[in-house]
Amino acid sequence: MTKRKAKTAAQKAQNLTPTWQMLCGDSKKVLEQFPDNHFDSVVTDPPYSLSSETLDTQSVIKVMQSWLGNGSAQFTERGYGNEAWDVMPGPETWKQVYRVMKPGSYLAAFSASRTDDLLKMALRLSGFEVVDTIAYVYRNGFPKAVDIGRALEKRLRTWGHQPPQSHNDSVRVQTELSGSSYVKSLKRQVKRPQTEQVVLEPSHELSKRWADYHTHLKPSYQPIVIARKPHGGTTLDNIMVNGTGALNIGKCRLPRNDNIAAKVELGRYPANVVGDLGGDNDNWFFNPYNVICNRPNQADKDLYLPQGVVNDHITPKPIALMEWLTRLVTPTGGKVLDPFTGSGSTGISALHEGFEFVGVELDAHYHDIASLRLANCETAMNE
Repeated sequence: MTKRKAKTAAQKAQNLTPTWQMLCGDSKKVLEQFPDNHFDSVVTDPPYSLSSETLDTQSVIKVMQSWLGNGSAQFTERGYGNEAWDVMPGPETWKQVYRVMKPGSYLAAFSASRTDDLLKMALRLSGFEVVDTIAYVYRNGFPKAVDIGRALEKRLRTWGHQPPQSHNDSVRVQTELSGSSYVKSLKRQVKRPQTEQVVLEPSHELSKRWADYHTHLKPSYQPIVIARKPHGGTTLDNIMVNGTGALNIGKCRLPRNDNIAAKVELGRYPANVVGDLGGDNDNWFFNPYNVICNRPNQADKDLYLPQGVVNDHITPKPIALMEWLTRLVTPTGGKVLDPFTGSGSTGISALHEGFEFVGVELDAHYHDIASLRLANCETAMNE
């Protein structure tokens, strides 16, 4: 876990960290106060709309038709964790983000493997060029699908099916819990807590036939959409005028630890795959922890919060990952925007990397948590 970044020489001389600002409100309205071509990059984790509504083809078509006609329709059903805030922003919001970004500047936005197509369409209709998608890989995803065989068994018993006397009616199974812990070691040993569950054992021929059939796979990656605001002329012209238009590969290269390292100063060129792939793959792909790639635990989430204050946000990202991503898309000394700040991980990463930061958060509770974390981060970096 990254707790503090060393200050640059300029920061030490002035004894300050880059400036930051947290604003509370709807991004589309809040961003109206900023001038055109103001920000050097956008790094954000917007809502995904992980609801049954985005599974329904007719609902998706209705929203797409509105977007194509410059309408403002949204998916309205509660999404991830039954949270009211999990409503994907449409083109109207992204057009404001587009407006305040400098020509040639990059946007990095997390999404879900099921709805990233909708995010990409919203970005395209707002004027962005979708230039790539980074696969963020992790090992601790938790399958949430229902066992069809056991579900059928319950239904059939409700309809009157009685298991034979010889049937083992239930079975105790050991299941892995999500949020499993890890230990850092050369052998990449993993300690996963176990829990015992009692499940219904299929007895009917139909339920036995469909035993261990499911409707979803275990989630193990998230797409990070990389988009860019177009610029006129050439990339070189734009860099000379606006100071944007290229990815900072040099600051995001991977250290080499093979025989070539002694002959080549440059590290490996970063790929559009990050996270934990295991074994020798860590030599080729950026891994935020260089160990089993877990989502942040509570200590990570509470970074820069005073004792007794708890960060209860349910979808934070690892600080190390956000630092790498912010470095990649932001030019030196740039200003980063996060229009969906949550509990402030992007902002902390931006300050760690020496960038200015502006965050916008609709939820007042999370706005206060992010503001407190950023203020304490600034204090810690200035000590």
